Amino acid sequence: MKFFVDESLPLSLTQTLRQFGQAQHVRDVGLVGAPDFDVATFAFKGGLIFVTRAIEFGNQLVFPRGSHRGLIIIRAPSYFDQRQLSKLAHGALLQISANEIPSSIIVVEPGKIRVRKLS
Repeated sequence: MKFFVDESLPLSLTQTLRQFGQAQHVRDVGLVGAPDFDVATFAFKGGLIFVTRAIEFGNQLVFPRGSHRGLIIIRAPSYFDQRQLSKLAHGALLQISANEIPSSIIVVEPGKIRVRKLS
């Protein structure tokens, strides 16, 4: 799997995601400060699983089925630090089948994981 991490999440999260595949952060490709739509489009056109805190990317009117490889939305309290965010993502990915991650919208919250298949 190939992940692309939004700037709303720490760069250190890429290390956690590399346990499950390849991972890049917006900093790695020079998209820091770019409009959200441009960042998402980069991920989706590249066939990358987009990892973000922004719930609006889950809107199927904006990004309909078939327009992206997959999406993971991390819904954590604003006081969560890098370690807590990484632990939350790691725990979720351990619980989800690797076959389920692509072509799904996954919302990860403390104590809760929701998976919506896109196909």
